[in-house]
Amino acid sequence: MADIVDVLHRLTFMAHEPAEKLRAAIAEAQAVLDKLDAFAQDAEDGYCLIAASDIMPGHNALIPERSGLARKEPQ
Repeated sequence: MADIVDVLHRLTFMAHEPAEKLRAAIAEAQAVLDKLDAFAQDAEDGYCLIAASDIMPGHNALIPERSGLARKEPQ
């Protein structure tokens, strides 16, 4: 029984280093995904601002709330 426990302990120690590397790689990949998501959100908001403006009269969209802008109502 002691041999089985010893083997399990060795396997645990052997797996520790690759697991740490994998966790670091996952964290790095998540950071890249977060940047890509932010870029995509900015691009979408940019399109919505252009479509909501008079630059593209055939298009319409809501002004993104986070832009802090609002369309002036005609007087």
